[in-house]
Amino acid sequence: RDRMMEVLKIKEQANEKFRAGDYFSAKCLYSGSLEMLERCCLHLDRADGVWEGIKNNMALCDLKRQEWGRAVETTSEILQRNAKNTKALYRRGVARIGQNKLKDAREDLESVVELEPENADARHKLAEILKQLRANRTAEKEQADKLRGFLRGERIDDTVPITEDGSVRKLHGNENSPLFASWIKRAWLEEKSGVVGVLTCHVVMKTPAGKELLNTRKPPGALSTELGATAMQ
Repeated sequence: RDRMMEVLKIKEQANEKFRAGDYFSAKCLYSGSLEMLERCCLHLDRADGVWEGIKNNMALCDLKRQEWGRAVETTSEILQRNAKNTKALYRRGVARIGQNKLKDAREDLESVVELEPENADARHKLAEILKQLRANRTAEKEQADKLRGFLRGERIDDTVPITEDGSVRKLHGNENSPLFASWIKRAWLEEKSGVVGVLTCHVVMKTPAGKELLNTRKPPGALSTELGATAMQ
């Protein structure tokens, strides 16, 4: 019991560091109290609850420091012992949001709401996830529709408007498409037609997050200036 008192004393020191915003030192102290608990006190009645509390606090330190993987690992250890520990479920859900594993996070937060229907934080986080998942599904559907159109060889015809700058919106085909789009006059292709054609292509490259890296419609240096301005914020 004296050793348990020492464990709780160190744990309280860690709590003080946490309240002061020193999450690294807090986690170090929590780790020290956990080590003493596991060495000397696991046979005591209170040991399981204290162990879960320390582990949860360690996970919270990881969340504060955005150490998502560590937080998931720590909370998963708790849930292996006690699958109904709602603090561990909630914190693992938050960590999985940080990892952008939204479906896994949704499962954790749904479990929290099922166990604690009045948990406002869990309900709020769950609503955010569901909104983001809906937006992702919409974006994925739009992208899939565009890809299917491309693979079908969609081509322009007289009903497709020309863009404001005078360029054609899109022109591509497959082996089943006509050789020429309907707006092209064959007379233009004669050697002495006197018609000069110019073909221009614009390239846009983006990161998965949507930030433009290259856009040939913009003047040289424009994107690098934008990226530099973003880095300075």
